[in-house]
Amino acid sequence: MLVEDLKAIEKEYFRNHYEMVIPELLCAYYENAEYELTYYLSKEYVRQFGNAEFYLMMSLLELHYFDMAKEIYEKHKGDWFQICKQNHIYWKHVALFSIYFQDYEISEYYESQFNLYYDDSLIQFLELLPEVSKQQLQKTDLYTTLIQSYPVLEELFLQELRKSENSSSKWELITFENMKWKIWKKYNSKPTIQKKYGMELVYDKSDIQIYSYKPKEVSASMHIICDETNAIVLDCGCEINGTEIVKIPVKEILVDLGLSYVDAIFISHAHMDHYGSLNELRKQNVIMTLDTKQLIRLSSPEIALGSIHILENMETYEINGIRVRFLTNGHIRGSVMMDIDWKGYHRILYTGDYTTESQKTVGAFNSDVLFANQNVDVLLTETTYGYQKEMLKLCEYEKIFTTLCRKYYENGNKIVIPCFAIGRVQEVALLLT
Repeated sequence: MLVEDLKAIEKEYFRNHYEMVIPELLCAYYENAEYELTYYLSKEYVRQFGNAEFYLMMSLLELHYFDMAKEIYEKHKGDWFQICKQNHIYWKHVALFSIYFQDYEISEYYESQFNLYYDDSLIQFLELLPEVSKQQLQKTDLYTTLIQSYPVLEELFLQELRKSENSSSKWELITFENMKWKIWKKYNSKPTIQKKYGMELVYDKSDIQIYSYKPKEVSASMHIICDETNAIVLDCGCEINGTEIVKIPVKEILVDLGLSYVDAIFISHAHMDHYGSLNELRKQNVIMTLDTKQLIRLSSPEIALGSIHILENMETYEINGIRVRFLTNGHIRGSVMMDIDWKGYHRILYTGDYTTESQKTVGAFNSDVLFANQNVDVLLTETTYGYQKEMLKLCEYEKIFTTLCRKYYENGNKIVIPCFAIGRVQEVALLLT
């Protein structure tokens, strides 16, 4: 598609809000290797246009989300070429589909198209693929030429070769990222003991108990760790119900748990769902980073910060044999996770909100430090995105966001970007500069 033609179609969508040009945009963006934008628009219009699911699958594949793409493929296995024919998918993209998924059930319609473009290296490769071994194909000039234009092809070939070499045993690269969903499923399917005021007993041993607050919405973090003689609180947030701020009934909770006193309160970061109920625990010993303290004072001057002890990254606070080490977790400035050694008998890790990819304002947390020297007995982690199986990398979402802003602006629109929390405002401002 010519640049002028694409600009005219983009104007119809981004300026005139005419959605019927979406099929053409998906084809053009995929052809131009704008895979992030192809993914976004495909996902937005997957229920409205017949070609959207095809391009959603193909863009995920190009972005190396192989399992997600394979799941979509399996959903319509055996029907894809009929789908492509009905929606007039561009012949080159159908050829790529056939190569990537090794799906050779090509209808007469596409056979005639492929015959017409037989001199194209893509079609020649497609013709050879069912007849020649992958090891032989990798040695051809045709393969070398194609992977320069379609690099995902090389990764798919390597995956196939690995499977054949390891067909007798299953293997998986174990990382924090691909384990976190298994952790979430395991612990969220485990029954917990419900207490009053939304508290749940999530860990119960003869010498230690851990209670977690279960909010009505996705907000208001608070955990209490206690034994017969000591207790600490991890975060003390509030719930946001529309425009209303709902405090956690902290005093009532402590009475219900039989706790007349807590040794310390540790705050992970300066978002209200993690500190908004601090006024309920006045005159208590509160530990946080300096950045967190300053951000709370700026954004919530009504919060009475009593006896504040400043603790920074990799520093440890000790009280009555309980050692709490702060570790930067990459969420916003000053945010930390807490590595807790409970009197030498239990290691508890509270992640708070965390980010595994570096942002503009703060670097990613290093998961290697979590598993050094000692196993973790209890993992307390946020599940804000726990239900979202399909997640791209942060840099890909940033690219989608900035590209959409640019295209809307170039087509004469005014852009309003609401930002709901500290950190997000700064990230957006830096992305757009």
